[in-house]
Amino acid sequence: MDARSFVHREGVGRSLGTWVGAWDDYEFELRELIDSGDRVLAAGWQRGRGKGSGVEVSEEIFSVWTLRARKVIRQRMFRDRRQALEAAGVPE
Repeated sequence: MDARSFVHREGVGRSLGTWVGAWDDYEFELRELIDSGDRVLAAGWQRGRGKGSGVEVSEEIFSVWTLRARKVIRQRMFRDRRQALEAAGVPE
C-alpha cells in the first residue's frame, strides 16, 4: 500500500472506489474495533481476486482512523497488527 492523502468525502469515496474496483468478488469482514481516544483501530479480513492478475488474496488488514470533533481526519492502512496498534496508541 502506498501513502497518499485524500481530502473530503469525494476524495475518500474515489479512493475506496478505486480500491474495491481493482478486485473481483471482493469481501471485507470487520472483526474488531479498538477505541483509543481520538483514534480507532479497525481489524478485519479481506478476500478477493485481482481483476488484472487473477491472484487470489485472503488476509488480515488493519486501519487506524483518527477523529476530531466526531469527524474522520485521517485513515491509515496496515497489514501488520503490531504497527497498527502502535499507530493507534494501543499498548500490546
